[in-house]
Amino acid sequence: MRFFALLLDFIFPPRRDTLLVRDLSEDEVLRHLAPTPISILGHEGALLTPYRARAIGALVREAKFKGNATAQQLLALVLSEYLRDYLADRGVYEERAAVLIPIPLSKKRFRARGYNQVEEVLKRVHMDIPLMPRALRRVRDTQPQTRLSKKERLKNLDGAFLASPLNPRYLYIVVDDVATTGATLTEAAHALQIGGARHIVPIALSH
Repeated sequence: MRFFALLLDFIFPPRRDTLLVRDLSEDEVLRHLAPTPISILGHEGALLTPYRARAIGALVREAKFKGNATAQQLLALVLSEYLRDYLADRGVYEERAAVLIPIPLSKKRFRARGYNQVEEVLKRVHMDIPLMPRALRRVRDTQPQTRLSKKERLKNLDGAFLASPLNPRYLYIVVDDVATTGATLTEAAHALQIGGARHIVPIALSH
């Protein structure tokens, strides 16, 4: 089996990120968990890992652009570790009082990619927290955020999301893969508030 794996690697050389992710252990990944507190529209959340760390950057890119299940599993491990402590510290022991919401993709981007990388990560979270992938929808396509300023990003995302009617008693944990200025999480939290959410935890897997 090992021989055939090596043969395949010789014929089809893996990408650098793929090789790195393949060799990462859970302990190596968890060493990068260093939550940075954030506040979005008055809701306290966190940025979990530094994207500039080689391992984290590789995980995010592989999960996002290649649909790498191992990368998604390891990012889910990081999120699970954080949420377990977060919920315990705040006395939220009934985990089903909380729900997970991924930042949605536009229909165009979803068709092109075939999956939402954040939703795939949340499916693998090691906790009994319900996933609500349809609670938040992207109703307007937007241009890529990469080269925009924070002001331009907020304008670009204005009205991009729409939330379903939400139970105000629930704790809504909204998750993005990468946060730079926080514009996406801000607009998502705003849409959730309009939908009825009162308790929101904005989280980015990396920053």
